[in-house]
Amino acid sequence: MEEENEHHVPLERTKKNIQQLINITRKYAKNIVFIGLTPVDEEKVTPIPWNANKFYRNKFIDQYDRAIREIAETNDLLVLDMLSAFKGLDYKNLMLDGLHPNTDGYEEMAKLIKEFLIEHNVISLIN
Repeated sequence: MEEENEHHVPLERTKKNIQQLINITRKYAKNIVFIGLTPVDEEKVTPIPWNANKFYRNKFIDQYDRAIREIAETNDLLVLDMLSAFKGLDYKNLMLDGLHPNTDGYEEMAKLIKEFLIEHNVISLIN
């Protein structure tokens, strides 16, 4: 099993990558909105079925999601806390393979994103 702190992309590199994305995107977009991460069903992804040496754990998802929120806040950007929203639901039934949402999960995400964008005046609905 891989080490607890070993990740494909280390947290500090992820933070730098996100900041680079923001810097580039600001040249082309007026509104930048981040959608946070979704939790995983650890029973299905510890380890992941397609690689017994890899796993996903919500404690690491939390760390990366917190980093996204901190960077968004530092850059005065909106961020939808999808992690909290999903944890408030029966999210395990919204996951296809423990990692990716199923159809119902994506429908729930779309609903949450739409509500968030309307609430923050990023989009408006006509009728």
